[in-house]
Amino acid sequence: MDPILKHHYNNIINDKIIMKNGQMSTVVTAIMEVDGKEIVFPTLYDGQILPVEQALKKSLDSGTFVAFDNLKEAQAYDKAIHDYNIKPVSKEQAKQMLSRAVKRPLMKERNIGNTSPTN
Repeated sequence: MDPILKHHYNNIINDKIIMKNGQMSTVVTAIMEVDGKEIVFPTLYDGQILPVEQALKKSLDSGTFVAFDNLKEAQAYDKAIHDYNIKPVSKEQAKQMLSRAVKRPLMKERNIGNTSPTN
């Protein structure tokens, strides 16, 4: 399962959400370049939005990110995941989705190990 989608379901299960404009938010994403890759990662952890640098470190350490070769691909993924995948579901539905998930290698294992963002 996509690590950001997994983060979404885990936040629902663990009540680590925020309400914005009457809507539930479980994943607020950011994009930064790291080691020549564009990294899409969540900034919402433990029910609060973290500063981007702190969220990036936490995301890299936990493998909760997706890496792309260019910004255009990262932005397209970010839009698509919010438009089609990050949807409000019940805790029970989130548990079911996670239990059906097939584990895939994390992006961290694909040569993205440096936790220092580049400028």
